[in-house]
Amino acid sequence: MTVCNKSIEVLSAFPTIGKADFVCKDFDHSSQAYNSTEKNFMTTSVQLRDALETDLPIFYEQQLDPEAIQMAAFPSRDHDAFMTHWGKVMADDSVLIKTILFNGNVAGNIVCFEQLGEREVGYWLGKEYWGKGIASQALTQFLDFIQTRPLYAHVAKQNIASRRVLEKCGFKVAAEDKFFSKIFGKDIEEYILILNPNESINP
Repeated sequence: MTVCNKSIEVLSAFPTIGKADFVCKDFDHSSQAYNSTEKNFMTTSVQLRDALETDLPIFYEQQLDPEAIQMAAFPSRDHDAFMTHWGKVMADDSVLIKTILFNGNVAGNIVCFEQLGEREVGYWLGKEYWGKGIASQALTQFLDFIQTRPLYAHVAKQNIASRRVLEKCGFKVAAEDKFFSKIFGKDIEEYILILNPNESINP
């Protein structure tokens, strides 16, 4: 997912209110993905719809995964804090939130929000949906909803897959940053990526 790391206040299961930091191992954004275990091809269906309150219990469980937390360098919230946070986010008209559906199931969420005068994107996928090309498809669709350019995304340096998803969708690394996280007790290094006008999706 793309999660904001610096100000852990606003956008939760994806980023915080701050930066965006993608969590997902996503290398294939085609309409078909090869399942090496079952030795067959499976047709994928990725759709976006408005986020609903009934999605929140699923979002809550997805943000508890330890591997996703470490990859995104973004801590989980307890149940009450999570629900309070999301209540505020969903009531904020300046935030665009969509639920990501994969074959009709809630796979995660994707969001666009304003931070320090800049529009940023971020998302979070449940671990069971990693590696299926869902993030790239969802972000491609989501960008059609957003007219603002440039758009920004912040991704932890260790989250290589998320950086690749962003770059496939036209984002380019513009800068690097580092900040100390009290929660993780160490410096978090990140890339700042920008989607400028007229940038196109890479094959």
